[in-house]
Amino acid sequence: MQAMTADKIVLILRQLASQVGPDELAVLRVCPGDAVAWGTFPATPACTLPGIDVGQKADTRFAIADSKQGLHVQSFADGHVDLHLDEADACRGSIEHLAADTKLVEGAALGAVIGLVIAALTGGRAAVLIPAAAGVGAALGAATPARTRRVFRLRDLLHKLR
Repeated sequence: MQAMTADKIVLILRQLASQVGPDELAVLRVCPGDAVAWGTFPATPACTLPGIDVGQKADTRFAIADSKQGLHVQSFADGHVDLHLDEADACRGSIEHLAADTKLVEGAALGAVIGLVIAALTGGRAAVLIPAAAGVGAALGAATPARTRRVFRLRDLLHKLR
């Protein structure tokens, strides 16, 4: 069996993304022993910005040519690797990435509403809490993924293709 290249993995992830629901993130799981041509990935990652903690020991990100998406690779202690496409490449625009791939905006809006309610209940004396509450909400939202992970194992997909 021929080893999967980085380009083929991106194609598989795009195909999987078209088959999952809008609230799901297609994740390709590569287990030890799976045939992946790791040498076809760029020698230097675009960046190593940390991702939302899902138990990974390391995060590596690669830019995808002619795309606003980024390839996010997460390595785990047991040797498996999860790969997914970020809607907005975190290395090229961290704010755009947070807005597209996390609940940053929703968190900020909820925080602002809570701040407004507190301000209203205190007769406006606590109006200073509105931006602070929005900031706290944004921080919490940025740590929450926008979509639920749906994991597909590479070896299972390859068996289906045979």
